[in-house]
Amino acid sequence: MKVEDMRNYCKAPSKNAECGICFTEVSTTELYRLESCGHPCCKNCIQSYLSIKIKEKDFPLQCCHEFCNMLWAWSDIQNMIKLGFCTLQFLIDASVSYHVAKHKDKLRYCITPECKMVYEVCTDRKSKSVCSLCGISLCRRCHVEYHAGVSSEIYQHYRGIDDELKKWICDDPSNRGLCPKCCIPIEKNGGCMHVECKQCGSHICWTCKDFFDFRSQCYKHLLETHKSYV
Repeated sequence: MKVEDMRNYCKAPSKNAECGICFTEVSTTELYRLESCGHPCCKNCIQSYLSIKIKEKDFPLQCCHEFCNMLWAWSDIQNMIKLGFCTLQFLIDASVSYHVAKHKDKLRYCITPECKMVYEVCTDRKSKSVCSLCGISLCRRCHVEYHAGVSSEIYQHYRGIDDELKKWICDDPSNRGLCPKCCIPIEKNGGCMHVECKQCGSHICWTCKDFFDFRSQCYKHLLETHKSYV
């Protein structure tokens, strides 16, 4: 090769692609192109990027080239698994954690440590749920172990009451409690399991603390649900 030809060869632009993360030229053997947009990255960088995303639970996965930000295609995920850069389970766990963290008003993890079950947050009175993985009964409204016989309104209010009132209730819990609707203290003094709150007018089933607008509804509930008025 002549000297002039050698100079021209050295001045010629490289045919190797440039990594969009570290901005260095990448050989063909170390090159990975995203299926979604075709932009190139070196395998080391794409592996590090993916590892950081999974560790920090930071999603979605996007192209790192400037002005692109194209979302990864499913085939990119499959390629990463084939290359041994991640496992599908790790990726699922991290992405679910990200989604739950971004939607705490709608989704929560089971209260049992290390349990991966996700439940839907409840805002109504039907808040009891049993985890299909660990079997614990939990309240999807208060996010604690289910408080049988105590409504969520009472439970949440009870946590904020003073020690003197707590002691008064605990001294006779079968006959003392809070109204499940307005949370005023109530003491039951004999009679059947129907109690009427003098403050809000609710008709309360003292057995399960469910409440109703009318006396007849409460008595019907007592008979159908608990098979007795007493």
